Amino acid sequence: AGQGYGGVQIPRVGDEVIVDFINGDPDRPIITGRVYNEASMPPWGLPGAATQMGFMSRTKDGTPANANMLRFEDKAGAEQVFIQAERNMDTSVKNDESHSVGANRTKNVAGNETT
Repeated sequence: AGQGYGGVQIPRVGDEVIVDFINGDPDRPIITGRVYNEASMPPWGLPGAATQMGFMSRTKDGTPANANMLRFEDKAGAEQVFIQAERNMDTSVKNDESHSVGANRTKNVAGNETT
């Protein structure tokens, strides 16, 4: 983390966390990680999804079905990058953008499309 950049993952109520203390000082706690437990299992079932990894952030006060997701499937022959926006998805490209599709491309728009 630095001034104006870095990663943030604020634990939600009920998350099990690992707490350490900066220089052992009990007045300076720091969360160093979150862990799964019997009541809170990983988003992708194991061992069946052992080749999948990624990030899934649940909508605040939502259910596991309400989430933003970035998932990687690393199974040989089935590799995939999956992105899910629970509501809106905005992309900003400040310079060039390129797309290359080696086979088929499908696009579905349920509402209006503006170009």
